[in-house]
Amino acid sequence: MEDNQIMFAEVENTPMEQYLSVSKMKELGTWETGLEILAFSSLCNTTVCVYCNWGGQGWRWLLYKPLTGHQTRYPCVYLVNKHDHFEPVLDVQEDVQCILQNPT
Repeated sequence: MEDNQIMFAEVENTPMEQYLSVSKMKELGTWETGLEILAFSSLCNTTVCVYCNWGGQGWRWLLYKPLTGHQTRYPCVYLVNKHDHFEPVLDVQEDVQCILQNPT
């Protein structure tokens, strides 16, 4: 995120140096947010699907697609957000409702 400040600043609407400082993302043990998942998605050129209780409206899949706009080359990474902590998902059923987090 620090090396690609312009790309991520457009998403966060905050200068990256300020975001990284305030969020303490440079410190070991800091938990990630959706922005870091988006950064991972962009760096690894893969879609990340996060299952979470979205806005208190029930459980849904949120999709994070790379900001680069390139077609993804790798399978999706699946995570579940339980109790404000992300964990890997080991089994996914078909026909689920998804919400795109970063429309391009």
